[in-house]
Amino acid sequence: MGALFDTLLKYIQQSEKLIVVTLAVTVAGLALYAVEGGLFDAGGLPDWVRPTVFIVWTVCAAHVAIRLVMALSKGGTAAARFIASIPQRRRQAVYDQPVIDRLLATEGVEREMLCYALFRGENHLWVNSKTHYRDPRWLTRLRRDGLLDLDSAEWGTAHYRIHPVAWKYMQKYRNKFINRLRWRDWPWTIDFDEDKAEKKIEEAKEEGKNRPLWKRLTH
Repeated sequence: MGALFDTLLKYIQQSEKLIVVTLAVTVAGLALYAVEGGLFDAGGLPDWVRPTVFIVWTVCAAHVAIRLVMALSKGGTAAARFIASIPQRRRQAVYDQPVIDRLLATEGVEREMLCYALFRGENHLWVNSKTHYRDPRWLTRLRRDGLLDLDSAEWGTAHYRIHPVAWKYMQKYRNKFINRLRWRDWPWTIDFDEDKAEKKIEEAKEEGKNRPLWKRLTH
């Protein structure tokens, strides 16, 4: 019931301004009726006042009722679509799960690369042949696991994209993909010793330290 009320309130706020006025008049009329036991006691006012006010209130109440029916109809349609989509979403989840499992199984340098891409908010990795004379191990592993797809290759630079399912999962659960190390530059552009990097990542993981990568690799 609370969720329905919140949805209805949000709909009213986003709806045309007139509904706010008609709803206020309708509620005010009901409040007066509840307090005074009668609807619009015009007292000593002219005879035309009471029927006029009553007509205005009736029109407002009708407008509110119509908008309520429209809102419930819209909500019912959305609910029906959501229920109808459940089997499809379940099948999609089963299809996507292997990619997510391989993503969660990453560790070491390859996970650092994914984390840094998320940190930069850029689903784009590139490797320059002038910097890397052969494909780094982390790149080979990520491509083998299907987590990186070749996007384009030009002028000695290969551009990669993180798998859409993996990227979406990373964006949703950012707290699971935080760099162990601080990189002084885009890490995939740095020609570094992966064995040393793996060791430093393990040290950071164990010790909870987070010093810049260039300091860790030069000491």
